[in-house]
Amino acid sequence: MAKPSPAPGFRAAPDAQEPGGFGAPDTVALILPTDGGGVLGRTARAFYEGCAADGRENEARFLLYATSGGADSAIASYIAAAESGADLIVGPVLRGNVAALLARVPQAPAPTLLLQPGVGGNYFFLTLEAGREAAELAELMRAADVGDVLVATQESELGARQLRAFGERWRNLSGRAAGVFRVRNPEKDWQRLFEKLKEEAEEEANKEKEEEKKEEKRTAVFAAGGAAFARKVRHFAPARNPVFAGSFSYGGGEGASAAFSDNLYVMETPHLLAPPEENASAEEESRPALARRFFALGADACAVALRAAAWKEGWEFSGLSGDLQLIGGEFRRRGVLARYQGGRLQPLPAAVSFAP
Repeated sequence: MAKPSPAPGFRAAPDAQEPGGFGAPDTVALILPTDGGGVLGRTARAFYEGCAADGRENEARFLLYATSGGADSAIASYIAAAESGADLIVGPVLRGNVAALLARVPQAPAPTLLLQPGVGGNYFFLTLEAGREAAELAELMRAADVGDVLVATQESELGARQLRAFGERWRNLSGRAAGVFRVRNPEKDWQRLFEKLKEEAEEEANKEKEEEKKEEKRTAVFAAGGAAFARKVRHFAPARNPVFAGSFSYGGGEGASAAFSDNLYVMETPHLLAPPEENASAEEESRPALARRFFALGADACAVALRAAAWKEGWEFSGLSGDLQLIGGEFRRRGVLARYQGGRLQPLPAAVSFAP
């Protein structure tokens, strides 16, 4: 049976919100794959460090149930945490583990904050999942009235997930389907993408000659895929077409390649865009973007868990990963839109024009 180890906690701050359905937890269990290898273990440990970042005295006791990353390990740790009497459980963190847990335990024995999307009784969800971010971008682009939308998609699991989430949200908001351009043959398709957008621009110009007062609409492009793919879309799309992408944690680091991303709009977390703290160590400043995002998620998940007494429909919390709002059992996250300029990401105001 999985055995926990003591984990740092926070002093629960007084909250002015109306009480929800739970009391403030005395014991919080963390189900994290900190024993996993490679990227998995590093991101899990970053989450754990974010949870412990404040270092305040305990009012709630945090216990870490370290797993290897496998579904059986995660489920065994979850059941052990529930049987130990934990008031609230945070995790598991992996998509497959969450799906397996929901199938095995459809009704949570204790209030549980899962870190991937799903549906289940007594479960709540807080995630950095790429599909949720794609749907958020669809909302933002629709609110900004960007005109027609084309989804350029990479032939990958990530590309398919982002395409599905973006497409569904765009159709629900606009009443029409977004166009789709699939990049299967890089040697041919990148040039085809440029020609397609150029042809649409020429057709729009011809219409404007007939209706001179008509406002120009540029086709906006959503890049469904990883970081390298999004940069390719920006490079091969005409400069007049705004290109949007999800956060780059799913496609690799930044480095010198960011210099080729100018005029690419990216949805990011406030934590990654904020300037480093004055007392930040060199190690913290050099931490990869993916680890920094999970640090922010860990800080928010634990802070939200401590405020379980305030959870109710519509409850809001401003965290490191973004502004959160509890809607239908999900803590929906609102990120920050930023634009690459000179190889650096610059946060944008809420109201922004997407002209090149």
